[in-house]
Amino acid sequence: MFSTLRRIALGAVAATLALPALAMDFDTAMQHYRDRDYAAALDGFRALSEAGDDEATYWLGTMYFWGRGAGEGGAERDHDEAYRIWRPIAEAGDARVQWRMGWFYRWGRGVEQDRAEAARWYQRAADQGHAQAMNDLGELYLGGHGVEQDEDRAYVLFREAAETNRRAAAFNLARMYWREGVGPHDDDDRALHWFRISADANYGPAMRELGRAYWEGRGVKRDLMEALRLTIVAETRGGGDATRTIMRIMEEMTPEERDRADELYEAWLAED
Repeated sequence: MFSTLRRIALGAVAATLALPALAMDFDTAMQHYRDRDYAAALDGFRALSEAGDDEATYWLGTMYFWGRGAGEGGAERDHDEAYRIWRPIAEAGDARVQWRMGWFYRWGRGVEQDRAEAARWYQRAADQGHAQAMNDLGELYLGGHGVEQDEDRAYVLFREAAETNRRAAAFNLARMYWREGVGPHDDDDRALHWFRISADANYGPAMRELGRAYWEGRGVKRDLMEALRLTIVAETRGGGDATRTIMRIMEEMTPEERDRADELYEAWLAED
C-alpha cells in the first residue's frame, strides 16, 4: 500500500512540475518596467497577457507602442504589433486603449488611415470620460476630419475635457474663445482663464499665447517683461521656435528692461 501511495504522490509532483508556470506576477513585472529592466518586463507582461491579464496586455502593447528597451532586449517600436495586442481589450471596453485605437486610425499608424473610424473609437473612449479622447474628438469636429464639421460640438468636447484640467483641451478651448468667428462666441477673459490653466500645467503653446497677450495688451495690461518671460519659457516647453518673437519683444524694451531680462534669463529657464 505504501509503495502505491508513494508512486501516486511522486506522479502528482511530476505532473505539477510539468505544468507551465508564470515567471512573475504583475507587480513584479511592473517593477521591472519602472526599473527600466525592459527585457524582464517584456517577458513578464507577455506571459501574463497570454494568461488573460488585461492590465498586462495594456502594458505589453505600451512597450511596443513606444519601443521600450529597443536594442536592449525589450520591445522594438512596432505600431502594427501594438495595435494587434491592444485591439481585443479595446473591444472589451478599455478606454485608454480605445483612445489609442482612435490615434492609430487618425494618423494611419498600424492601420490604414480612416478618420471616421478614429472618431468612432474616440467617441467610445469619450463616453467613458476619457479626457484626451474628448479633446482629440473635438479636434476632428473642429476641422471636419472624418465627421461633419461642428464647432459647437467641438466646443462642448473641449469644455468637458478642460474641466478635468487636460492641458491640451484647455488650450483648445481657450483658442475657441480667442479666435474671432470660431466657436460659440469670443471672450478674451475666458480665453485667458483657460490659457492660464493650460500654462500652469506647463503646456508650451498656452504659455506662448499668454506671452502674446501680454505683448499686445490683449485682455491684460501690457507687460513686455512678462511677455518675454512667458515666451522664453514656452520655447523650453514645446511651444515652438520663439527666436523671432523674443527679438521683437526685446526691440520694444528700454535698455534698463533688457538689462533686467538678462539678469533674469537663467532663472526663467530654471522654472518648474
